[in-house]
Amino acid sequence: MTNKCDVLVIGGGVIGTSVAYSLCKRNYSVMLLERSELASGTAGATDGYITYHTKKPGIHLDMGIQSGGMFDQLAYELHDAAGIDIEYEKNCGSIQVVDREEDYPYIASMVKEQHEQTRLDVAMYSIDELRKIEPALSPSLIGGLYCPTAGKVNPMKMVFAFAAAAKNLTCKIMENTEVTDLIIQNGRAIGVHTTAGSYYADYIVNAAGTWAGNLAKMAGLNIPIKPRRGQILVTETLAPIIKTTMQCARTTAIKLNPKMLETLPEKIIRMGTGFCIEQTADGTLLLGFTREFSGFDRDVTLEAIDYIAARAVKFIPALEDVNFIRSFSGLRPYTPDGLPVIGKVDEIEGFIMAAGHEGDGICLAPLTGEMVAEIISDTELSFPVENFSYKRFA
Repeated sequence: MTNKCDVLVIGGGVIGTSVAYSLCKRNYSVMLLERSELASGTAGATDGYITYHTKKPGIHLDMGIQSGGMFDQLAYELHDAAGIDIEYEKNCGSIQVVDREEDYPYIASMVKEQHEQTRLDVAMYSIDELRKIEPALSPSLIGGLYCPTAGKVNPMKMVFAFAAAAKNLTCKIMENTEVTDLIIQNGRAIGVHTTAGSYYADYIVNAAGTWAGNLAKMAGLNIPIKPRRGQILVTETLAPIIKTTMQCARTTAIKLNPKMLETLPEKIIRMGTGFCIEQTADGTLLLGFTREFSGFDRDVTLEAIDYIAARAVKFIPALEDVNFIRSFSGLRPYTPDGLPVIGKVDEIEGFIMAAGHEGDGICLAPLTGEMVAEIISDTELSFPVENFSYKRFA
């Protein structure tokens, strides 16, 4: 029966394709269903940061370090299995720049915790020290943290590589196939109805990204995964101007002290604007970002473009005369506590969650794929899953 397999994976982003690949390596027959096209969601509209210093000390940081450590092997493995270079750059380094005095103590405190927890190679630097690493930074900035072991990757190529490698094994991929309902029989998920017909499996994995909350509702679950829009600008091709990936420290400071929101203008609170920048392999700069709750609206707004451009020039004055060639936005799967939702759903046998990674999906994808495959194969877990249960939102 061509519409029956061992595992149905819903979602063709970096999490869904990672899950599919990990399952196929274990010889499961897998069918991956994507409502649009591969990498058309979050993975197609995001940066490729593999960062540790952006994770809160504790389980989040531990998972980031373990998953990030898998990229050395993964990059070679996917190239061999799929013939695709995911443009993994190890130890390109990452800087989180402080431009407001009030943010500094929170970032310094986080760095201290991270180092004490994991001995992570991260430390606070003055702006003069940071400018020795990245001379393009404005001398008017205050300083920030530097993590030399952070890396980056091409997120779209990573999705395509996972998908091609899985397809070369035991995976069938169906794009433009939207799930319209779950088929639940005697308390077990046994299949899905889609716009292309009905499909059946022993397990169903909800890796639907920003749509994962909607898919969970089909199972009668209220899991608070919702879309958060991020807008990004793309510059013309430039000679090398930065080596590291860069973010401003404000977003992290607010995570650590939410009361800071009370001191910010309404526009910044509404758009959730921070700042990040990286230079791609072809020389363009990706500048972001916003964090907006706008439903599934992916429109790009002039207000956001103006603000991101102004922030970019504040951090790197040399960008003042650079041309922007396009802008785009993507939706990221937000959860209230910033952690993903991974694991079995007790109420519905055979239904497994793997979503809600928001801006950490690229870094956490390799380990998430392995964890889901281990859950399904009932083998020892590479990483404890208890903290990622959907039950924490009850």
